[in-house]
Amino acid sequence: MRLIDLVDIKKAINDLLKDTGIKTIDNSVKEGFKRPSFFVQILPINGTDLLKSNTYENSYMIEINYFSKEQTQLDNLKMGDTLKKKVLPYINIKNRKLTPRNIRFEDIDGLLSFKFNLKWLDTAEIKEYPPMEKLEIEME
Repeated sequence: MRLIDLVDIKKAINDLLKDTGIKTIDNSVKEGFKRPSFFVQILPINGTDLLKSNTYENSYMIEINYFSKEQTQLDNLKMGDTLKKKVLPYINIKNRKLTPRNIRFEDIDGLLSFKFNLKWLDTAEIKEYPPMEKLEIEME
């Protein structure tokens, strides 16, 4: 199984937003963008933890900021409901289905901040080699 990385998550979220017809802007753009627009951030909740020999627990918060054209609370609440329907009951990332947890959104001065958490386990594949049959050591 291939591990899920942050680029996989970002791509899956951007794919979810495509059919809204609203452009997703790179987070490095701070001004001069046209409304309506989305900005997507992936923030670690905890570091990746090793649970046992090759199993890792990952925990991230996804934040989608929506800059509406109208800049009204009503428009933002509608988009919040739309985004909630898009991420539930799960998000397809690689060959996995991850269930968003703790979904919340709020209108902050005409900006919608839509957030949810993703938590999953990854198992790294360990290459198996045949056991050594004979070991020869030369000592001086």
